[in-house]
Amino acid sequence: MKLIATLLLLVLSAITTDAQRRVGQTAPATVSTVMTLKAGDKVYNFNGQGTCTHAPIAAIYGLRAERWTAERTGDAPGATLAVWRPASGSDLVSIAFTIGDTRYAMSTIKVGANGTTEGSGTIAFARNGAGGTFTVNGTAGNGAKISGTVTCSGFTPAIAEGGN
Repeated sequence: MKLIATLLLLVLSAITTDAQRRVGQTAPATVSTVMTLKAGDKVYNFNGQGTCTHAPIAAIYGLRAERWTAERTGDAPGATLAVWRPASGSDLVSIAFTIGDTRYAMSTIKVGANGTTEGSGTIAFARNGAGGTFTVNGTAGNGAKISGTVTCSGFTPAIAEGGN
């Protein structure tokens, strides 16, 4: 009887351990990325490897939308950009970058009571072959006028994140 109980505990332990095991996800490949941004009279330039992703079907706060992202990889200062394009309604956009000690951020991401806007503006997107260019025009949360472009030579598939 003790042998059966021991075997049962071993089997249950193996099932529990296997149920908790997670398959690791790899980071998206990097692509040639050019960021030329202005905040007031200050300039942010980056020309190197970045992470640019695209998800034809994604969701933010339960709103189904197509999504593009661009992010500077490597050494600081960093820069990130996201565009969410719902089937109907306006694009939801965000960008954040740092020049010197100052962070400039704009976000129009608000769905119902979820999300917090910061500043205002738009980020237009134009495809170019496998890649594309984002054109930024707005005002950061700190009041600085921000503008410029972010160009990605291509987009890798986005890695699913979050919950249901």
